[in-house]
Order: sequence, then C-alpha cells, then structure tokens
Amino acid sequence: MAKKAITYYHDLMHGGVRDVVIHNSGKEAVDYLVKNCGMYFSLPPIWKKQPKLTGKGAVTGGFAFRKMVARFLSEEEVAVYQKYGDETHISHENQTLIEPPVGNPTK
Repeated sequence: MAKKAITYYHDLMHGGVRDVVIHNSGKEAVDYLVKNCGMYFSLPPIWKKQPKLTGKGAVTGGFAFRKMVARFLSEEEVAVYQKYGDETHISHENQTLIEPPVGNPTK
C-alpha cells in the first residue's frame, strides 16, 4: 500500500501554509508539485535532477523564503486525516496535520 503524501505552498516571509492537498502516493504528490509549482513564481522552476520523493525526505521547489513542498505524511498525521478528513487543519508552526480546533478558535 502506498504511503499518503502532502503538497503545500509555504511562505516564510508572510508566514503560513496554503493550497494543501493530500495525495494517495508520493509519486502522485511529486507529479502534482512539478505540474503546479510554476504558478507561484514568475519564472518556471529549474530542477537540478528529476524530483523524487523517498524515505523521510521532501521535494521542494522555489526560492529562499517561498517554496512548494511535497512530503510523506507521518503515521500520526495519517490517523488525524483519516479521522477528520477535509476538516483537518495544518499547524503553521511546523507544517504538520493537526486536529481541528474545538468550538470557536477566535475566542
């Protein structure tokens, strides 16, 4: 069974993560990253080698403070995603999947 993977755009200058997509395999995540990475930058991405997601690493495309990331989900993240589905939130501090807040998070 393939491991679930995640892609997202991470902006260190403004903080935060957006455009989070969960994929059924690492290959699917890398294909999505390669296809969509260019929409965040004015120049198309240049890959030093063919992007491939293996082990505990990540594939990134971008520049110093802005990048698109593809990585495998940890066992804990998979459990959270299976329980909450699309209601799952992402921690902006460490870019991991977390449970949605209970009640109104603004109060």
